Amino acid sequence: MRGEWYRPVLIGGAVTLGAFAIVALVIRRSGGSDETLSVAGGAMAYGFLAFALVVAARAWRRRSRGARDAIERLLADHPRVIEEVGEPVGVKVPAEVVRGLRRPGQANVSAELSGPRGQARAELVMARLGRDWEVLTAALEVDGRRVALVGAPGEPG
Repeated sequence: MRGEWYRPVLIGGAVTLGAFAIVALVIRRSGGSDETLSVAGGAMAYGFLAFALVVAARAWRRRSRGARDAIERLLADHPRVIEEVGEPVGVKVPAEVVRGLRRPGQANVSAELSGPRGQARAELVMARLGRDWEVLTAALEVDGRRVALVGAPGEPG
């Protein structure tokens, strides 16, 4: 969301200010009262506020979902993970790892998993492609065994 909404809001503010200047000039030249001018100004201010809220809401909806969401989506719903640790799957990713994943690039991430059948650890290699993080490879470590989840030949992704 950072930076996506500044320009449209600034341009919208400039357009609103310019339109208000023209409306104020017309109202003053035609002999309108201060009350009429304040009503027009208030209406334009509310219009700008609505515009800014729409721009901010659209930017919020288009924001990056983040690495944590990609990790949780993959691990909590993966049939092999559910088979090994049971359902529901608890996914714990250290906060400092997730904080470091705010810029485009590639990262190695470890996640601790827990469920009714036991605990496991997932090792993931992730890349930020565009605005979203994607899991390139993932492996599950359970009781000393390594089970490929994504990115290994012959394994479902």
